[in-house]
Amino acid sequence: MKQQKFLVDSNVYFRLAQSIHPLLCNPMGPNRITLYIISEFELEYFRGAELQNKFGWVESEDYALNRRKFIPLSKKQKFRRENAIDAMADTSSEMRLTTGLADIKALAHAYAAEITILTDDSDLIKLALEFEVKFLKLAQFLKLLVDEGILQIGRVREIYNYLEEMKDFPKNFESDCKAIFGVGWNS
Repeated sequence: MKQQKFLVDSNVYFRLAQSIHPLLCNPMGPNRITLYIISEFELEYFRGAELQNKFGWVESEDYALNRRKFIPLSKKQKFRRENAIDAMADTSSEMRLTTGLADIKALAHAYAAEITILTDDSDLIKLALEFEVKFLKLAQFLKLLVDEGILQIGRVREIYNYLEEMKDFPKNFESDCKAIFGVGWNS
């Protein structure tokens, strides 16, 4: 059976990888929902001491092993990705967005592979809309996992509480959860 592939941006990875492990390359549910990350994640992570301090668990062997498999692109898709990176970087600059190169590369990868990207980055979402790349925000993705029977609502609440404790709520996450799940989980 074919996988339903999603590409996660680095922030979604940081927010979910400890709560749902193994997060990547692990088909879940009847529709075989499978998450991937781009190879440039490693460069982004190891370039920033702040990220390494906050998310030291990323370097653990089991997490590193889980990040070793990527969505392969055909020669045509690779060419499309490279062109998209340039166009997206130019558009990001023209729109005065703060989208970093690693996120632009992730969006271009999703664009070339014609898959959905998971992100809560508002500027990356603006760029995704501009290039007609499908995206889901974290709360929407959690709802998909509940609908697929992969997560129970109690597990979603645990993830919510973990993000609250880490002070790492995505923008509008609280209101998104309330709208999507119909409940407010403020402590």
